[in-house]
Amino acid sequence: MARKRHRRRQRNDNDIAQGASVILLFALSFFFNNQEWIPIAVASGLSLGAVFFRLRGIATRRRLVTAEMLSLSPSEFESRIAMLLSDLGWTLVQRVGGSGDQGVDICAEHQGDAYVVQCKRYNKSVSPAAIRELLGTQQHAAADRALLVTTGTFTRQGRDFARKHGIELWDGSVLAARVEEAQGRDHGALATFHQWAFYSMLIGINVFALAWALYIGERT
Repeated sequence: MARKRHRRRQRNDNDIAQGASVILLFALSFFFNNQEWIPIAVASGLSLGAVFFRLRGIATRRRLVTAEMLSLSPSEFESRIAMLLSDLGWTLVQRVGGSGDQGVDICAEHQGDAYVVQCKRYNKSVSPAAIRELLGTQQHAAADRALLVTTGTFTRQGRDFARKHGIELWDGSVLAARVEEAQGRDHGALATFHQWAFYSMLIGINVFALAWALYIGERT
């Protein structure tokens, strides 16, 4: 099944690449017949390429985070999530998981609310029943909020139930983003500078290209 999904993704990626190539050829044909637009075409291509590789890098890092989490044992995964919450600024973080935990893996506080946290190291969807159980756990523990963290996904029914009862859900994608956020907090100023430099570069390239195109247009 995994191989089939991988082949489908490859076919989809190839179709997208072929479609983009055709569009690019038509665009180049137009731009080279209208020379004042060449700088804008080049700048747009560079900008799109930079954004594409940046997003691709983010997606790759998030896949690696998910793979790392899946390689942990259940208890190691709980400890890793507890560490992540602490890195994100949560307080009074305590791992409870083990026999007799009554469905609570982690207790913590965030923005003045007491949380019960449940961790599920899955490579599949978490069932709505698990979210209903977490609601019961929250009520039994008299906690303000509940959070369910998984490396997998949630079903639509599960998300609807969680939304109705105010339960927070972190699926694999959100979890990877939170790990990146925590790493960004550790490298705060440097990460902000890199983002600022990246977007400033894109803006600079496009402003220069537009000015050059207007200059060529006036001369012709």
